[in-house]
Amino acid sequence: MNTHDSSYKLLFSEPRLVADLLCAYVPGPWEEAEFGTLERVNASYVDERERQRHDDMVWRLRVGERWVWVYLLLEFQQTPESHMALRMLGYVALLAQHLVREKQCHEDGRIPLLLPIVLYTGDAPWTAPEQVAELFDVSLPTLRGFVPQLRYVLLQQRLLARRRVPEQPNLAQAAFELEQSDSLEEVKAVLQALQGWLADEASAPVRRHLSLWLRSWLRRSRLNATIDPTTANDDTHLDLLEPTMKLHEKLDRWLEEAEARGLQKGEQKGLTQGLTQGLTQGLTQGRHQGLARAVELQLRLKFGELPTQAHEWLQAASDEQLERCLEKILSAQTLEELLRP
Repeated sequence: MNTHDSSYKLLFSEPRLVADLLCAYVPGPWEEAEFGTLERVNASYVDERERQRHDDMVWRLRVGERWVWVYLLLEFQQTPESHMALRMLGYVALLAQHLVREKQCHEDGRIPLLLPIVLYTGDAPWTAPEQVAELFDVSLPTLRGFVPQLRYVLLQQRLLARRRVPEQPNLAQAAFELEQSDSLEEVKAVLQALQGWLADEASAPVRRHLSLWLRSWLRRSRLNATIDPTTANDDTHLDLLEPTMKLHEKLDRWLEEAEARGLQKGEQKGLTQGLTQGLTQGLTQGRHQGLARAVELQLRLKFGELPTQAHEWLQAASDEQLERCLEKILSAQTLEELLRP
């Protein structure tokens, strides 16, 4: 898993991010939810082949008098997974079996509601079916009732951003706004909003997780891929969202430093390219001059002192003409024969 993926998983290991994600983007009776009960569940359950799924992001939340289990899958591929619905069916089935084994069913024996969510971070539009039944052949009408039924909630990050600071504090939406931002002013506005939302001491753990994610985001930002906050002589564990941190000013400085480094690298690259091109041209020119000198020596050995016309021909001849002259010099009877166009 690359740094981007791991930082995103860290980001959504925070209950507040998951709560904001549900409230902002997933239809549900969240006004009845007790978000104080939201907790991440150990999802290292084992399937029939004894393969553990440690990467699952599974949460549970009390809604009214019942528990709802949320299966959050972070999809980092740049192109849609065509059989995602089938994958989610398998994951949900494994989780349901796990709940049965662990006696997590309701008093009436029913399995708790399982809500599968796919958060897709790629840029290509999602075209895969969101309902598993669409993956099956239903050409025989009498058998359609046996086709599996499961729909997952699809959240496409590129479509979630509204290109503005969220009207209500929402950490998930703020993260999506930063990921999709195209201007420095948009970034500054969202960062300042985040600092305001997380100013209280109770938000310190969330700020630290967001700070780690922000460092990863800054390094791969579409604004400037060379931004590296660690070059600003900052502590790697620095809380970037701490209320007294003037992050928007630091961002300006990092961008200026990155731009200066980019110019310096560009100058060095230009110098290297110039030297390479010069050397290539020099080698080509040197080869041509050596070839012309060799032809001149051979002509003088065979025909004696060369007339002005021959010197002019040697200066104007191409490599191909010089090589052809060398091939014919032994059989040629006259100088004029070799100097023909």
